[in-house]
Amino acid sequence: MGSGFSIYCKECYPNGNNSDDVFDTEYYNAYELYTGGGVACCASEQLTENYKEVLNNESDILNEVKGILYNGFEFREPVGFLPYYCEHCKILDNKYYFEMKKGIKIYVPGYKCKICNNKLKSAVFASELEDEGSWAYDLKKHNAGNLIINDKGDKIKIIDKENNEYMIQCRKCGNNVFHSCFNMFWD
Repeated sequence: MGSGFSIYCKECYPNGNNSDDVFDTEYYNAYELYTGGGVACCASEQLTENYKEVLNNESDILNEVKGILYNGFEFREPVGFLPYYCEHCKILDNKYYFEMKKGIKIYVPGYKCKICNNKLKSAVFASELEDEGSWAYDLKKHNAGNLIINDKGDKIKIIDKENNEYMIQCRKCGNNVFHSCFNMFWD
């Protein structure tokens, strides 16, 4: 129901993802990113029951969702984890994407960067868009992934709808060359 990706700085981790390496998430030089939804929350009905657990680290979003549910909004698909990107800090973060709808009104969470507090933009991996039946393809169709992460080669390019390119950057050493690899399917 989802995929996992590892991305880590080639300068800080020159030997690749060595089992002795401990990712230093404080510096945003390594990422374990997941896309899609696990068994507990891969459909809108399940999210209605489990949204508190899924959003437990996002108190602002959780409080908004409680109020919106009270006002008659309902979760709608697609739902699941996505990478998000901060243009200012040049970092990635993993967040839970969902939409809520009431009539013609649609709510999409506005996640903020943990460093600068700017709004994060949702993204999808280009490699996942190759399969028209994939979860990422469905997200792109719904405009959920407004950035595409091109993980081919050493530089992680993030491309928006206007073809502007952005790069992630290691906050520890300033490098913008990263290892990236698909590391699992999960559910």
